[in-house]
Amino acid sequence: MSETFTNLGNLYYLSNRYGDAEKAYNKALEINEKLSIQNPKVFEIQLCNLLINFGIFQADLFEKEPKQAYKTKGLSYAERAIYILSKYPDVPQAQDYMKRAIDLKQKLENPPVIEP
Repeated sequence: MSETFTNLGNLYYLSNRYGDAEKAYNKALEINEKLSIQNPKVFEIQLCNLLINFGIFQADLFEKEPKQAYKTKGLSYAERAIYILSKYPDVPQAQDYMKRAIDLKQKLENPPVIEP
C-alpha cells in the first residue's frame, strides 16, 4: 500500500501537482513508519529510502522556490535516515542509502550559489 502512495506521489510530482504529491508521500511515510515500529529489522531500511526520496522532493522544491521550510524538512528527512541507517553498517543496501542521505544533507546545507 505504501508503494502505491509513493508511485502516486511521483505521478503528481511529475505533473507539477506538488501539494498532491506531498499528501501522497506523507501517506506513504505514515504507513512505513507504522510498519517500522512493528518490525524494524524488516522495514526500517525501506523507510529510509522513502525518507531520502521525500527529502529529495523537498530539495527540488527548495531549488524552485527557496523557502526555508523546504530546506528544513529535507534536512530533517536526511538526518533521520542517516540516524536509522547507522544501525545497519553491515547491510549493503543500507550503506547505499546512507551515501544518498549524506549527499542530500550536503546538498541542502550547501545549496549552489546563483549569481545574477
